[in-house]
Amino acid sequence: LLLIQLLADFGCSKIIAVDIDPYKLDMAKKFGATDLILSGRDNTATIYAADCAVDCAVNDCSSVSNNDDTCNTIHNTADIDKLQEVSSTENLQGKSVSEIVHEITGNRGADVSFEVVGLNSTFETAVKSLRKGGILTLVGNFSPGVSLPLQFVVTREITLNGSCASAGEYDRCLEMIARGVVDIDTFISAAVPLEEGASWFKRLYDKEKGLMKVILMP
Repeated sequence: LLLIQLLADFGCSKIIAVDIDPYKLDMAKKFGATDLILSGRDNTATIYAADCAVDCAVNDCSSVSNNDDTCNTIHNTADIDKLQEVSSTENLQGKSVSEIVHEITGNRGADVSFEVVGLNSTFETAVKSLRKGGILTLVGNFSPGVSLPLQFVVTREITLNGSCASAGEYDRCLEMIARGVVDIDTFISAAVPLEEGASWFKRLYDKEKGLMKVILMP
């Protein structure tokens, strides 16, 4: 979600956010995502659409996060909690996230994708969502290793970049926060006494809905 804010500030005209959590996709839309893909774990998917002023034909910069084998695509919606299925609903049974990304971009593929989870499935989706000559930036490292679709990467001339921690951008990041370009307050779910830390860690571990970052106060 921080990445989406940066992409929007950098002027990317097409930002595709992918997640398995509708709540996070709702936030992604507010932060500047132009297209949302709700990934599923079954073989059915539904396209949701809404009138918008954004041209979905060509993408200049795309963000790909979580994924699964099938997905629901939500085009330019205002509020996921209030989504209404519309007449353009289409059966997407069997279509992958990467296939939907190519459809959204006019069968071109994303110029850049960011993998921020670190799983084999999300890595493969991020790679296969790219256009020929596209760039994949790897941020997530949940798994110690993933399977590389070597022939796809080689024949489509994909560039892989790794990104970890900071390379001297702290001053610029602080300046962007001060200007309000990057909203970090939204991510703070609670500020609690240190002695309550154990219970809050459990709530985070249990993936309590709507809970993101918790500050422990000494």
